[in-house]
This record gives sequence, C-alpha cells and structure tokens, in this order.
Amino acid sequence: MAVLSQLGPLRFIELLRSLGASRDTLTETLASLVASGLVARRATGERHMSYTLTPAGHSLAPLCIDCRDAARELKAGHSALKKWPMVVLVAVGRGEARYNAVKAQLPGITARALAAALKDLESDDLVVREIEPGYPPRTRYRLTARGEQLYPSMEALITACESVQVAGEAAS
Repeated sequence: MAVLSQLGPLRFIELLRSLGASRDTLTETLASLVASGLVARRATGERHMSYTLTPAGHSLAPLCIDCRDAARELKAGHSALKKWPMVVLVAVGRGEARYNAVKAQLPGITARALAAALKDLESDDLVVREIEPGYPPRTRYRLTARGEQLYPSMEALITACESVQVAGEAAS
C-alpha cells in the first residue's frame, strides 16, 4: 500500500519489480487487499489491469509508510513487514507473552506460521524468547528495545486496520 500510495496505480509486474516479492505472495496479498476494499483493480487496456488504492486504502497508506520507514530505520529486514511477523510483534507488544496466548489472539495463524514469525522476529532482534525455570519450563516472549521502537507504528497500523475491518463488517 505504501508503494501504491507513493507511485500511484501500478500493474502487477510493476508491483512485483518494486517490491521484490514472490508472484504467489503478491497475488495473495493483492487478492486480500481487494477483498478488504483497500485496493481496487482497474482495466488499463485490453489485457492489462492496474492496482490502485481506494479511499479506505488512502486513509491507511500513511500508516503503511510509517511502518516501512520505521523498519528501514531499524534495519529490521523484510521480516517485520511480512503479514504474520507484523501482527505477532503487535500481539507480543500488547502483552501476549506466551506462545498459546499469542496464537489465541491471531485467528487463522498456524502453529508453523507462528513459530516462523517468532523466529524471524528473534533473528531481527525485535523479540526475545525467555525460558522461565520450573517444571515444565515456561517460555515467554517480550519486545526488545528495537521491538519497542517499532511497536508504536505497527500498533497504529493494526489498530487502524481493525477499525476499517469492523466498519466494513458493520456495513455488510
């Protein structure tokens, strides 16, 4: 959404080149954004389609830009801007410190996706995994100082997306 906001309507291939994402990931992401009413497909010719932000998408674009810029500033890599690591970071920042508590807050996430997101966040030094002594040992997650720097922009975007989703559900 940040790219569409800054560059305007783009064809799929142009988005693919500018984002460096895989075809499958971009296809899935665009389908989700279109379904949520944040991006629209427009015919630009006989065989070509372009993607553009809707008014709802334009309202969220500045928050997307903030998240992207904050992640770049921290050199957090691409993992922080992926779907699951982003929402996992916010869930941990909101106080969900245990694996199952994070999983319960994120409907649709698989155990594999959660484990991968946590590992990505750990490798980018955004989340730390702590093992508490006892039997059985308990694992907790918390934001690192870097994660706490990134959290406010991610929280703002997730909160705005939740309100757009709730408004969309109320309208249907």
